[in-house]
Amino acid sequence: MNNPCAPPAKPRVLATLLATLTVGLLIGLSAGCSSTPEQPERVLESKNLAARRAESGDAQYTQGNYDQALYFYELALEEHRSVDNEPGVARTLNSIGKLHLERGAYEDAVDAFSAARDISQRIGESRISRQSINNLGEVELRRGEPADAVPLFEEALAEAEAENDEEERAILLHNLGTAKVRLGRYEEGRDHLREARRINEDRERFSELAANLYMLAFVHAREDDLERARALLDEALDHDKRMENSVGIAKDLMALGIVERWLGNYDRSLDYLQRSLQIHIVRNDAQAALQLLSELERSAQVAGREDEAREYSEQRQRVETATTAAP
Repeated sequence: MNNPCAPPAKPRVLATLLATLTVGLLIGLSAGCSSTPEQPERVLESKNLAARRAESGDAQYTQGNYDQALYFYELALEEHRSVDNEPGVARTLNSIGKLHLERGAYEDAVDAFSAARDISQRIGESRISRQSINNLGEVELRRGEPADAVPLFEEALAEAEAENDEEERAILLHNLGTAKVRLGRYEEGRDHLREARRINEDRERFSELAANLYMLAFVHAREDDLERARALLDEALDHDKRMENSVGIAKDLMALGIVERWLGNYDRSLDYLQRSLQIHIVRNDAQAALQLLSELERSAQVAGREDEAREYSEQRQRVETATTAAP
């Protein structure tokens, strides 16, 4: 992956980079009953192949390569369906739904998560069911409806606690805390996020820990404790780099750029924002690039760098035009 810590490109270099931005049916069923607990070789082969394809999809998803991730997930889904492996189908539908969620295709995400929930509840796969309910809550968060997300997270969290599932509990605490923060319930949200952080630190789940730190930084920034927010974002960035999580790295860098601007450190602000922009250019993420260009323009303006601000504005307008013209 590209090194997000490389020296930031200057506005004219970024302009050059931005110019490249573009927006079976089963035929061999075995009949009869068997007293052996061993699965047929065909079933085992399909499950193993599906697992490998899902792992490939996860790797591409982590790197933000959503087209490739979807390709592998759909191959995995075909394999699971070919042997009627319903738990595998439900898990893969959750993965596909998360991909749709990242792309902002909310209705497609809801369809995938709802199907996964229905299958997992019917076959008694409680953990997959909790994950599906949590995912439906995440859709509501992305839609800007945290009040609708809270009962979904609380439902899944109660089940995770009843089964002593600490890994899922940490994820649900994070999401519930995020929803409450967005509702302005900062103390409750902070408590949930701190508990999620404790669990993830104990289990060394660094990607999840980075997300906890990012949200805690958001709370401190809202309370004007910018120094603490910056420290938490620095820590989140370290963990995301450790896990080579390019999406998380880009978010951390952008947040650091905004916080540094609020602190009056304009050189640092521009540096962080330019580094975040480079990641989004490589990922061909036009919407995120537009947001970064707006933030860069704002930082350049408050720093009194009118020429740079004008150049970022022109770049943003070119990307907007290209995005609108894209089929």
